[in-house]
Amino acid sequence: MKTISKVFDGLVAAGLIGGAAPAFAAPALTFTDDVYGTRTIDPFTGIDWSPTASAVTTNYLPDGTTVATTTFLASAIGITTADGGIAFTPGLSANGDAGAFEFTVLATIYETATLSGTTASFTAIGGTFNIYYDSTADSNRTTGTGFIDGTRIIGGTINPGYAGQFTGDGINGTGNFTFFGTVTFTETDSNKDAYIDPVLVASNAVATLQLGTNTTSGWTAPTAWTEGGGLPAGAIIFQADGNQGFSTVPEPGTLALLGLGLLGLARRSLGRKG
Repeated sequence: MKTISKVFDGLVAAGLIGGAAPAFAAPALTFTDDVYGTRTIDPFTGIDWSPTASAVTTNYLPDGTTVATTTFLASAIGITTADGGIAFTPGLSANGDAGAFEFTVLATIYETATLSGTTASFTAIGGTFNIYYDSTADSNRTTGTGFIDGTRIIGGTINPGYAGQFTGDGINGTGNFTFFGTVTFTETDSNKDAYIDPVLVASNAVATLQLGTNTTSGWTAPTAWTEGGGLPAGAIIFQADGNQGFSTVPEPGTLALLGLGLLGLARRSLGRKG
């Protein structure tokens, strides 16, 4: 995903990402499936969501006041580690493809937008995110189903603030969405099929958005959006390629912790086409 590295570089230049992150206890992710048994990824620092996922925006009116809703449904293609690499996870399924298990997400962002020329800038006013582990790989990106029927392992709220921008004509275009979040739920029960230790505190995410002729091969717009709230008239459907990071320390006001989850991911994305 080349665009994500540009987003990262822009945030660095804007001073939104600090150079050094404070020391923190790296979490470990443990999960079990019927084919490969129990495995632990230690350290676990983030999730690389599918490059052919979708985001849907409804009630969009860039007047700086009207609240739009953007929902993001995706399955994971990889679990990231501290060096920005991807952990070896045989059997991981993306988009309901053949596999033994899957990790999925539903994020809902409430935001306002302002328009300058052909570029809309977004400000988050709140929202939620929930991540699930499912030993049955059944998410369906066409119908928007099967994303929230697993064991919830992470949940949280989206902090108010910068939420990205998009440049286009309403039919074609590119952009990004970003959110910084507070983790309010971490599944730590070792009797579950998946759990995390220690408790997570903060999360950050960034995704590229593509519309119209800017979408890539392998992506198909959903025909339904069941678990994302539906597809009302006027809904804008984007291809979305996201990454999400997690930490066990609070998010500072300067957003310095954005680098924890995204530094390695942006570096790794340089050679990948979104």
